[in-house]
Parts: sequence; structure tokens; C-alpha cells
Amino acid sequence: LLGDDPSVHEPLLLLGSKTLSAYEILRQIGRPAFPIFCFLVAEGYAHTGNRLKYGRNLLIFAALSEIPFNLMRGGTVLYSASQNVFITLFLGFLLMEIWSRDWQELWKILAFLVVIAVALVAKADYGIRGAALVLLMYALREHKPLRMILAYPMLSGGLAAFTAFVPISLYNGKRGFIHAKWQKYAFYLFYPVHILLLWIVKKYL
Repeated sequence: LLGDDPSVHEPLLLLGSKTLSAYEILRQIGRPAFPIFCFLVAEGYAHTGNRLKYGRNLLIFAALSEIPFNLMRGGTVLYSASQNVFITLFLGFLLMEIWSRDWQELWKILAFLVVIAVALVAKADYGIRGAALVLLMYALREHKPLRMILAYPMLSGGLAAFTAFVPISLYNGKRGFIHAKWQKYAFYLFYPVHILLLWIVKKYL
């Protein structure tokens, strides 16, 4: 949305021989967000009392987010070039489910391949690497240094995205301040609502 405005791509800051635009600066600031999302989904999956309901909620909000996302990215209700990040997080949920199931290895491999195919065909945001990052956050919860090392090549944004592991490493394993259901769903809703509001501001103001 911001990238559509030519003015944000004009040089704003000089670092050595490299110039940075407002768009590039804001993109770098936002890079840690997705790894943190993946971490939170993995932790939510590990602690939820109903994993199927947890996955259902991700899928519901993926559907709710699709129209605002399409309007933002393509200016139309139907836009197939990419899908919103909740789709990626839901695919990550499916990978965690497969990983956790007591299935024969062949069935697990086939199920993983199906999820990979869906991610590629649907053109999920961050691709299969994004969904795989959710699984990595979950599978290596007890091996934090290894998790950081293996996560780095999977990140979109290099060192800027890698800074997400600063707050992640400070997590004490305890539940945060969100307890009431309305608080939880308010945070779920923030993603589609803020996208829709930004699109409205751009189109009508």
C-alpha cells in the first residue's frame, strides 16, 4: 500500500555509500514481525487445550482477512497473486499437526508434500518457508540456539528479521496479559481491520 506512492521511494537517508528511502526504512523496521508471529503461533499451538479449535480460528481469520488483503494488494475483491499471512500461519498449523501425529513416516511425508503444494499453488505470503518457520519454532522449542541458527536462512529480511529473536529469547514461558476471550479475538481482528482502514484512507482521503 505504502509502496504505491512514488514519494516514499525517494532517497531519505545516506548510510555510507548506500541511500535509503522511507519505504526501505519502514520495511526494515517491520521485518521482525513475521518471525514473531510464527513464534506466537507455535507457542499457542503448544499451550492450547484444543488444537483443532486453534487451527479453526486461524482458518476463519484467514478467510476474514482475504478481502481486505486483496483490496490492499490488488485494489479488487478477488486477487490471486498472493494470499494473506493468516493463510501461511494456518499452513504452519497443519505442518505442526502432521509433525505431532503418530503416523507412519510415509504418510507424514505425503502430508507434508500436500501442504507444500498448497502453499505453492495458493502463493501464500512468505511461501513455504513461512509455514516451515512456524514448524521450526515449534519443533525446536527446547533447542533455542539451534532454532536461531536454522531459522536465519528461512527469514525474509536477513539481519533485520533476525532481530526478532531478541524479544523471542526474552520470553519466560509464562502466559501474558491476554486472558479474556474478547482480548484474544481483538488481537486476531487487528490484522484484517488495520489493513481495511489503511485501504480506506488511501482510496478516499
